[in-house]
Amino acid sequence: MNTFTLAQTTYVNEQFLDDLKHKETITPTCDMGGIQTLTTLVEALYKDLQTKKEKQEFIKSLKEQDRIDDIKLIYEAFFIFGVMWGFGAPLSEDRIQFSNQVRGMSKPKIPDGGVCWDYYFDPLQLTWINWDGLVNKMDPSYDGLFQNLVVPTMETTRQNYILDIHVKYKKGALFVGQAGTGKTTIIQNFFDSLDKEETLSASMSFNSYTDSESL
Repeated sequence: MNTFTLAQTTYVNEQFLDDLKHKETITPTCDMGGIQTLTTLVEALYKDLQTKKEKQEFIKSLKEQDRIDDIKLIYEAFFIFGVMWGFGAPLSEDRIQFSNQVRGMSKPKIPDGGVCWDYYFDPLQLTWINWDGLVNKMDPSYDGLFQNLVVPTMETTRQNYILDIHVKYKKGALFVGQAGTGKTTIIQNFFDSLDKEETLSASMSFNSYTDSESL
């Protein structure tokens, strides 16, 4: 049994999926949508591990030292990362319970404090790291309009990361949340950062009165 199959039977088993049906989500979801997000994230993390020189050399050294368990730990952590975002991200009132559930069943121990989404797995350190460490500093040379100013935070950093993976792999992403939670700002800021020679973007506004005919 390979690592991916073992992780699947350990985490995303029938009991796990049945339990999700009783949790409240901010928008209707389906099991296959969660699976697609999970596999997209796992594929992206695995390819990054295999293509980045520093990570290639690290995996090679682990193999030479016969540290197979550490390699399995990395793959399992990638799977857990996919599970927490693929199935846990749409949750509303049950987010804390889900986070505790993931912490309890995760072999690569997720640090205490906050929720599971506050962390990403660094394969070079073989541990979970808080997103705060990846937040870029504010650009002091910014001279645009004040209302267009986006201050980097842990939230914008992790959302940009997830969005970037979906764009690179040509997968759709739906940002759902109450008014004022920063959905439009994060998405617009992300597309503004892309190479305009390679990417075209357009925005379309909707409200509660928008129907198919007016669209």
